[in-house]
Amino acid sequence: MSTTESLIRIVPSLALFAYFFAGVTVYAVLRRSIPADREIAARPSSVFLGDFLVQYYVWVLGPIERAM
Repeated sequence: MSTTESLIRIVPSLALFAYFFAGVTVYAVLRRSIPADREIAARPSSVFLGDFLVQYYVWVLGPIERAM
Protein backbone atom coordinates (compact mmCIF):
# COMPACT_ATOMS: atom_id res chain seq x y z
CA MET A 1 0.00 0.00 0.00
CA SER A 2 1.42 3.38 -0.99
CA THR A 3 1.57 6.46 1.16
CA THR A 4 -1.12 8.15 -0.92
CA GLU A 5 -3.54 5.27 -0.38
CA SER A 6 -2.85 5.37 3.35
CA LEU A 7 -3.58 9.10 3.48
CA ILE A 8 -6.78 8.68 1.48
CA ARG A 9 -8.00 6.09 3.96
CA ILE A 10 -7.32 8.28 6.97
CA VAL A 11 -8.80 11.54 5.61
CA PRO A 12 -12.41 10.84 6.74
CA SER A 13 -11.21 10.15 10.29
CA LEU A 14 -9.10 13.29 10.31
CA ALA A 15 -12.01 15.37 9.03
CA LEU A 16 -14.29 14.03 11.75
CA PHE A 17 -11.64 14.68 14.41
CA ALA A 18 -11.13 18.23 13.10
CA TYR A 19 -14.90 18.88 13.17
CA PHE A 20 -15.23 17.80 16.81
CA PHE A 21 -11.98 19.49 17.95
CA ALA A 22 -12.85 22.79 16.28
CA GLY A 23 -16.37 22.46 17.66
CA VAL A 24 -15.20 22.06 21.26
CA THR A 25 -13.01 25.14 20.89
CA VAL A 26 -15.90 27.22 19.54
CA TYR A 27 -18.31 25.81 22.13
CA ALA A 28 -15.94 26.65 24.99
CA VAL A 29 -15.85 30.27 23.84
CA LEU A 30 -19.59 30.58 23.14
CA ARG A 31 -20.82 28.47 26.05
CA ARG A 32 -22.00 31.38 28.16
CA SER A 33 -24.29 32.72 25.42
CA ILE A 34 -25.75 29.32 24.45
CA PRO A 35 -28.72 28.31 26.61
CA ALA A 36 -28.39 24.89 28.21
CA ASP A 37 -30.78 22.21 27.02
CA ARG A 38 -33.33 21.89 29.83
CA GLU A 39 -33.95 18.19 29.22
CA ILE A 40 -30.25 17.37 29.37
CA ALA A 41 -29.62 19.68 32.36
CA ALA A 42 -32.41 17.97 34.33
CA ARG A 43 -30.65 14.59 34.12
CA PRO A 44 -28.06 13.63 36.71
CA SER A 45 -24.47 14.11 35.56
CA SER A 46 -22.49 11.13 34.36
CA VAL A 47 -19.40 9.74 36.05
CA PHE A 48 -17.57 9.57 32.70
CA LEU A 49 -18.91 12.71 31.01
CA GLY A 50 -19.34 15.98 32.82
CA ASP A 51 -22.05 18.50 32.06
CA PHE A 52 -19.73 20.37 29.70
CA LEU A 53 -19.15 17.36 27.42
CA VAL A 54 -22.79 16.29 27.46
CA GLN A 55 -23.99 19.79 26.53
CA TYR A 56 -21.24 20.03 23.88
CA TYR A 57 -22.26 16.69 22.39
CA VAL A 58 -25.87 17.86 22.05
CA TRP A 59 -24.75 21.21 20.60
CA VAL A 60 -22.28 19.79 18.06
CA LEU A 61 -24.61 17.06 16.79
CA GLY A 62 -27.58 19.42 16.44
CA PRO A 63 -26.73 20.58 12.87
CA ILE A 64 -26.07 17.01 11.77
CA GLU A 65 -29.38 15.86 13.24
CA ARG A 66 -31.29 18.71 11.60
CA ALA A 67 -29.70 17.92 8.23
CA MET A 68 -30.98 14.36 8.31
